[in-house]
Amino acid sequence: MKKSLLILLLLSLITGCKPTAGKISETKETTSEYGTQEDQMKYYFTGTGNEPFWGIKMGRENIEFTSLITGKEKLIFPAGEAIKAMDANIKMYKVANETATATISIQQLECQNSMSGVISPLKLKIMRNLLLQN
Repeated sequence: MKKSLLILLLLSLITGCKPTAGKISETKETTSEYGTQEDQMKYYFTGTGNEPFWGIKMGRENIEFTSLITGKEKLIFPAGEAIKAMDANIKMYKVANETATATISIQQLECQNSMSGVISPLKLKIMRNLLLQN
């Protein structure tokens, strides 16, 4: 009786364990609140805002501004050098492309999200203008 239970237990373990050889593992792209892993490597700074919703990603090659504002859904600017203020922890970027100009300032000052209440250590301000086409 003990031998038959032992054999039955071994058979159930053997049939329950399936070999993994030959299986192709699926790799999933990891996404966090800061974007995908690829974005995290490409961009060194990301920021978001609301009223209306907008986002910015700053990298070594370009600065990408996205929003829900008609005509400004996605604006891409070439990356620029930061202009640092001597008396405060502020970095400012003045950027332009064919259709718009923008002044971006990043200040080391707590900022509270007006919708979620989450507090961030940096305050981001973006002033942008669309250029008129003749």
